[in-house]
Amino acid sequence: MRIARCDCTRCRLSPAYGVDAWAEPDELRCPLTLSLFEDPVVASDGNTYERAALKQLFATSQGEVKSPLTRTVLNPKIVVPNNALRKRMRTHLETTVGVAEAAAKHPRTLVTTPHDDVEGSDDEWEVMDATDW
Repeated sequence: MRIARCDCTRCRLSPAYGVDAWAEPDELRCPLTLSLFEDPVVASDGNTYERAALKQLFATSQGEVKSPLTRTVLNPKIVVPNNALRKRMRTHLETTVGVAEAAAKHPRTLVTTPHDDVEGSDDEWEVMDATDW
C-alpha cells in the first residue's frame, strides 16, 4: 500500500475530518499515472488504465502503441469502462470517509484497516481506544 496524497475526493475531505492521508490499495491506482483512478478503462491488453492517460499515450505515440505492462500492441478501438473497479472505488471511498467521520466524532478512538500482509489477520476493522496503544 502507498500513502495517498492526491486531489481525489477522499484526500480533499480527509483534512476536514482530521486525517492527513489514507493508505490506498495499489489496485486502485493507474499503472501509468500512479494516481487513484477516476475513469478506469480496460485496454486491449486486459489491463486497466486511467482513460485520460491512455488517450494521451495514443495521442503522443507515433505508430503502434505498446502496452507499458505487457509490451503487446494496443488496439485504440478496444477500450471498455471498468465498471467493477468503479464500484470498488466508490465502496472504498464511502468506507474510508465513513471511518473518518466516526473518528472525528470519537477522537480518542483509533480505527485501523485489516492487514492483508499479516498472517492470521481477519478482514474485520479493528477499533481501539487510542490510550491503549
